[in-house]
Amino acid sequence: MGNADDKLAVLDEKLRVRGVAGLRVADCSVMPTLHGGHTQMPAYGIGERAADFLKEALASAGRENLARIDSAQGVAIK
Repeated sequence: MGNADDKLAVLDEKLRVRGVAGLRVADCSVMPTLHGGHTQMPAYGIGERAADFLKEALASAGRENLARIDSAQGVAIK
């Protein structure tokens, strides 16, 4: 994971895989350095932040695009 100007980073700052549309990574592999402790709590934090990014993306995409995306995946939106 890296900043927008880091050409070697696989992920951007919103956990999106560069060069692949619609793919995000939300596990401990996104941490640039690992600490010496257990990875359970960092994994929870990364998952929560990824959920925030997804909610933000869906809100900005609008209801019409959301319905189109979910219908392609077989999910009903009310």
